[in-house]
Formats: sequence, C-alpha cells, structure tokens
Amino acid sequence: MAYGITSEAQLIDIATITAGCNQYKQCLEDFETNGNRVIEAGEICDAKALSIDYTTLQWTINDLGEEIKNVKTTLSAAADGVVAAAQRVYNEQVAELNEYRRQLAEQEKLRQQQSSSNS
Repeated sequence: MAYGITSEAQLIDIATITAGCNQYKQCLEDFETNGNRVIEAGEICDAKALSIDYTTLQWTINDLGEEIKNVKTTLSAAADGVVAAAQRVYNEQVAELNEYRRQLAEQEKLRQQQSSSNS
C-alpha cells in the first residue's frame, strides 16, 4: 500500500484539481490574445514606420508576439501534465482502496468461517 488509503476521504480531490487546472488554462487565453495584439501592432507599425537606418523592428515585434502566444501553449501543457499526474495518482489510490476493502472482506469471511466452525 503505497499511499496508505483506507477510506474514500483520503483520496485526492481529482475534481477540484481538474477544475482548478481548467480555470488556470482559461486565464492563459490572455497570452494568445495579447500575443495577437503585439503581432497586430507589428503589422501596423510596418517596416517603413519602424525603420532606423534602413533596419526595421517589425519582425522582432512579430516574433515577440509569437513568443507570447507560445507561453500559453507551454503553460497549458504543464496544466495538462498536472491533471494527468493527478488522474494517475487517483487511479492508483482507488485501486489501493479497493484492494484494502477486498482484504477486509476476505478477513471477515475467514472470521465468519472460523466462528461457524467453532460453534
């Protein structure tokens, strides 16, 4: 018994973990929205508008917008990893609880059999 689970009250709260990660991921939408805004700013401020000595910052601005959007993907994947790990632990805990209950039932059955044979 890796977790020492003997009752349902000891199981991790997978629903709360999942809900929290989903709320977190909803907040990450701002990264995509703002990344798109930065890209849009880079397009508005085109090479001609952002040119200094024939060098432009437009592509740098666009690249930064893409990097901001990529943060969402990275953080969202991390949240998915938390949910997957929590689900794995939960499944292991449920299996452990079921095994504990099976052993208790088996012990009770043996006691009843011993009581019956002693009577």
